[in-house]
Amino acid sequence: MKKLILLLSLALFTGSAFAQFDNDGNFMRIRPGVTNYTIDNATANGMYGVTHFHPTTGLPEHQSALLTFYSGGSTGPLQLEATYWGQLAFRNKTDNTTWQPWKTIWHSGNFTPGNYLKNVVDTWGTDNGGQNRLYFESRTASTGTTYFQGYGDKPFEFYNGAGETIMVIGSTGNVGFGGLPRTDYKLTVGGPIIATKVKVTATPWADFVFRKEYQLPSIAEVETYIKTHGHLPGIPSEVEVQKEGIDLAEINAKLLQKIEELTLYMIDQHKKIEILQQEVITLKKAL
Repeated sequence: MKKLILLLSLALFTGSAFAQFDNDGNFMRIRPGVTNYTIDNATANGMYGVTHFHPTTGLPEHQSALLTFYSGGSTGPLQLEATYWGQLAFRNKTDNTTWQPWKTIWHSGNFTPGNYLKNVVDTWGTDNGGQNRLYFESRTASTGTTYFQGYGDKPFEFYNGAGETIMVIGSTGNVGFGGLPRTDYKLTVGGPIIATKVKVTATPWADFVFRKEYQLPSIAEVETYIKTHGHLPGIPSEVEVQKEGIDLAEINAKLLQKIEELTLYMIDQHKKIEILQQEVITLKKAL
């Protein structure tokens, strides 16, 4: 508020200093008062008192101070108004023909981000070239969403204090941490990851091993395959893993398949052992 009073004092001083000059509109001077209905006509350089009337009762509500400055050119006159509740607003008359809407000058005393983002805004922001830029959608009860839109099809890129890229969001939504995103994956991380829980959804699972139609390889077939290839059937080799990496969902399903196959082998071995034990008992009784 002190800054506002100082600004108005300087403006009034400036107006008084210039009042000695010609009364022509090109010179800064204290001008006759206007109202909120005639403020559009306050185009001559100078300071104005503005009386605001209530739109319904027609009675005067409050006074504000107005500074108008126009140096010529297509920007037209510039108006700066200081309201009684401590707000600063400005506008200009484009091409000296059309007044633009009033714009509030935000400062530490009146800017509350939560209140500002609740304002209803239903158009995308564009730059001078007509390209969409970063934009915040209204945070209202009806939408509850904040939107960001970048420059054309260019990605979002985030830097640290040293100017190094720490995250990139590609135009297709693929994200890269610690490096550029890959086109064939939604998330690329150039470093270790730690988490308290990771859930991977995948089909099919390996329970098909327990179905009657499943052809369980014999132990001899598995042995021959291992001697020939140096790894289990259906499991990627060391060379493949080093080159292509592994799919967590896929490798977990394959490992479970091997566990289930081992379980079937154990059940089969257990049955054979029981038969042999019975035969041993029978032989002992015959002696």
